[in-house]
Amino acid sequence: MKNLLNSFNVFCARRRWLKRIVRSFLSDIAYFDLLDDSMRVFFNPKDLTGPSFHLAYDLDRGFQNYEEVDKEEIVKCLPSNGIFVDVGANIGLFSLYVIKKCPNVQIYSFEPNSKVRKCLEKTKVYNKFNNLKIYSNAIGKNESNGKLFKSNNNDGGHSLNRNYEQIIVNEYEEVKIKPLDKLIILDGDKKVNVIKIDVEGAEKDVLEGAIELIKSDRPMMLIEILNRDLIDHKGIYKTLAMNFSEDITVRSPGSHEKRSLKQISDLADTNLSSGTEYNNYIFEFNSLNN
Repeated sequence: MKNLLNSFNVFCARRRWLKRIVRSFLSDIAYFDLLDDSMRVFFNPKDLTGPSFHLAYDLDRGFQNYEEVDKEEIVKCLPSNGIFVDVGANIGLFSLYVIKKCPNVQIYSFEPNSKVRKCLEKTKVYNKFNNLKIYSNAIGKNESNGKLFKSNNNDGGHSLNRNYEQIIVNEYEEVKIKPLDKLIILDGDKKVNVIKIDVEGAEKDVLEGAIELIKSDRPMMLIEILNRDLIDHKGIYKTLAMNFSEDITVRSPGSHEKRSLKQISDLADTNLSSGTEYNNYIFEFNSLNN
């Protein structure tokens, strides 16, 4: 009976028109197995536009293709025993991809939304991913209590900012906010190699709560940013410029063309002119030998 119910959920999750009709009857969690049997992935079949929908729509191909260029950039920067920090992990499409490609990497995944975090937790337990650590904290500048406002249609659109564009309902859940500088404490010569940040408008606070970690470990950072902030030199741009201006380069995922931080506004303007409000950008530190 459970298998039949799951099949019904997966069938509906792949068809958005049908999902809109039967959404209230669907379960909160469904799953499917990758064709190579390497992993069972749990997701939210009710999601209409977010990561769970993209996964469900194409299943194996969805797992592979979802922001694939960005995920491959992360994999390339990770040594075999490296450390990856996933801020805004959602159901884990980045974290799980890294596990599949780099099974010995240590992963710290942060997801404050309880519904999608449960999906990731079930994936971890079922597949016995002991190198995956999952935290319920929202990440910010200081320790505090906060409200995570929910997007009705996009499970990847929840935000600590009530005025964020995808927040269309006044529903929220209370969350504990902590800075990465207090959560990521490593032993010996271990260091964080890659940080991915996708937090729907809270990027500046995440960065400001991780300054010491970033300065000491100099990780590659993949950050989703509002292009207008980069063009106007505000928000996260100001934090980057104040702390890392002469020491960091920026490029688009999949591109080898590196720019200085001062040149990022031109790239952001090009992206915004093409109709894209948000883009992922890669920030890399210059070699200490330079």
